[in-house]
Amino acid sequence: MSADEILEFAADLGLPIRTKALQDWSFEDQRRLLSTLIFRHSPRIQRSSKHSMAALSHSVSSHLRSHGLSGMDRYLFDNFGSFLSDEFLLWKKVLEPTAQLPVPSRRKVLWKHLLHLLISSHPSVEWLDAPSGLFRFINSESAARTWAKKNIMYKGVRDLEYGFNMGSAEVRAFMELSQCAEPQVRR
Repeated sequence: MSADEILEFAADLGLPIRTKALQDWSFEDQRRLLSTLIFRHSPRIQRSSKHSMAALSHSVSSHLRSHGLSGMDRYLFDNFGSFLSDEFLLWKKVLEPTAQLPVPSRRKVLWKHLLHLLISSHPSVEWLDAPSGLFRFINSESAARTWAKKNIMYKGVRDLEYGFNMGSAEVRAFMELSQCAEPQVRR
C-alpha cells in the first residue's frame, strides 16, 4: 500500500492524521486503526489461525487496553506474522505528525463512505447482490437523490435499493484498496 493510499484510507476512517503521535490517539482511534489492518488481511489471517476473527480482534483490543501501542508491532508479529506487523509499522510511519508527506483532502466522498459501511456490515445498509454491487438502505432518510452521479451508483428496481457500478474504475480501485473478500449478503 502506498503512503497516499494509506492517507486516503485513514481520512475516510476519520482517523486523526498527523495531528499527534499514534500513542496519543484515543483508544477508539487506535482500535479502529488496528481493526482496519486486521480486516484488510482477514482472509490471510483466517487461513493461518484456528481462532475466529472476533477472538483475534478481542485479543488485540485487550493487548491495546493493557499496553497501549507500546510493543504492538512485536505483538502483531508474534500473533499474526510479519505481514501485519510490517503494515502496522508502515501505517504508523505515514500517519505520525513527523511524516513528510502531503495530507489528503478530508472531504468525505459519499460512495466511499457507503462502501465502507457495507464492507464493515454496518446496520444501516445491506448487500442484496454483492457481486453486482446491489445493496439497499435499511435506515435511509438521507439525500439519496444526489447519489446517482458520476456513473458510480445506480437506482435499483425496488424502493431503497441502489447499486455500485462494479465496472467503474473508481469502485474497483476502492474495493481492491480495501482488499475486501467477497461481501456478505445479509437476509
